[in-house]
Amino acid sequence: MVPRMNMSRKPCDDFLNFACGHWLAERHFPLTRSRWNQREELEYKVRERIRSMIATMPHPTRVKGSRKVKYFYDSCMSLDNVETDKERQLIRIINQLGNWRVLRGFSVHEWDFKRTWERLSTEFGVTPFLKVEVVSDPRGAEHNIIQISPAGLGLPDRSYYYRQPNSDVIIAYKQFLKDVSQQLGATTNDASTFSDDVFHFEKRIAEITPSTPLSPSDTPLSWENQKIKTLGEIGHIAPSIPLMEILQAMFPNANIQESTEILVPSTYYLSRISTIISSIDRSALNNYMMWNFVSAHLIYLSKEYRNIVHTFRRATEGVPEPYERWEFCVSVLQKYMPYAVMALHQNTVKKEMEDNRKVGRRNISFSKECSTPKGS
Repeated sequence: MVPRMNMSRKPCDDFLNFACGHWLAERHFPLTRSRWNQREELEYKVRERIRSMIATMPHPTRVKGSRKVKYFYDSCMSLDNVETDKERQLIRIINQLGNWRVLRGFSVHEWDFKRTWERLSTEFGVTPFLKVEVVSDPRGAEHNIIQISPAGLGLPDRSYYYRQPNSDVIIAYKQFLKDVSQQLGATTNDASTFSDDVFHFEKRIAEITPSTPLSPSDTPLSWENQKIKTLGEIGHIAPSIPLMEILQAMFPNANIQESTEILVPSTYYLSRISTIISSIDRSALNNYMMWNFVSAHLIYLSKEYRNIVHTFRRATEGVPEPYERWEFCVSVLQKYMPYAVMALHQNTVKKEMEDNRKVGRRNISFSKECSTPKGS
């Protein structure tokens, strides 16, 4: 720790420079970040390495997995098709999901709320209201268990929703909602109404969302001692949530049934979110769920949408510049092809280590030859 500190600064005057001054001075702080630490730096270096490996990969490669990685990366880097398509593919999927209330053409009687939730979870990795993941079973790490927990909010923390209406963050978020919906074809009035409605709906969710699992707040908004419930019991706690259908669709080979055990960090949240879902009209529910889907895919669209996202990030996170395209594409690879990228990285490191060993053996052999007296 001492080499990272700057002893010339007084801790009471400038603690950040005192504690991390030399570390900060020796490192390049990317303008695409609002924070920078050793973990961020390591992730950045790994992405740079993956970028280098893909760039030096022969094209096309013989290895099937490596070929897919390179094609995926190259297609992401090629912006021509992205700029040409704009939002076309997104609109097509929105229509398949029963349309979006703010864009008109939506029929509340034809929209299938449960089926939409299933498709968002299984086909697009979007989880409104609840996050579903497989974790180690707290009763024994050798086993896994499905966990359902709050899915999160549009703003970084629930505390933002309690700020004054003229707060810069709240204004920026509402403008973000409005700009996206207008860019997709909503009228100005519809976009403004949609922005206000979604914000206030999320505020209702924020009121029942635990602060953080690391620093519990007062009961009942706390992360309880993790409870294991069967799907049948959860059905009684949260009858408005089609959890059985969602899990069966997500894990078709897992034999999901009423006796299946689920890890639930907050039964209070589960119960209250079920009440909110049952009490809100279907149009508002559609607006919120489709916003979850759209906001998760804006970064894959054309420049107009990426600029809207960056404007929001700059206002809320203080990020001066958007991600460089190469880093964005590597992060997408890591998200959607993690095992292929990991295998590529490991194989490259293994080859480099073997090459280094060969060089080392040659150097040792050469040194021995040079040190051996002639004629001996």
